[in-house]
Amino acid sequence: MLNLKTQAVLLQLSKEQLNTLLLNTATFGTILPTEAKNFQHSEEGIQFTLASMPEIRLKKSSESEFVSYEATGGKMPFSISCKANTLSADTCEALFEFSGDFNPMMAMMAKKPLQKFIDTLASNLSRLEK
Repeated sequence: MLNLKTQAVLLQLSKEQLNTLLLNTATFGTILPTEAKNFQHSEEGIQFTLASMPEIRLKKSSESEFVSYEATGGKMPFSISCKANTLSADTCEALFEFSGDFNPMMAMMAKKPLQKFIDTLASNLSRLEK
């Protein structure tokens, strides 16, 4: 099992605004790293490629306390979640968590690029602020 998380980032958005934006699959492309290519979205999920990884397909899996996307069609199940805490009516802090069912060898190889990926997602959340 591979579990990673980012540092929390402060946003000038309410938790509800952030969740609404992240549940809109078209918006998710805004926070992807610049290296992400072939971004596509549908009502159910997203797909894209990164230079060092095979095509990534994610489907929305949660619309409760936090936003979560789960891998589809891959050999290694994983999820990426964005968890936010309300600080005031129009601010929140948010972080990303990655959880994957990887064997120890794959976890060792994937840990660094996956941490970089979710760190980029977290830092790019500021692009969603108005």
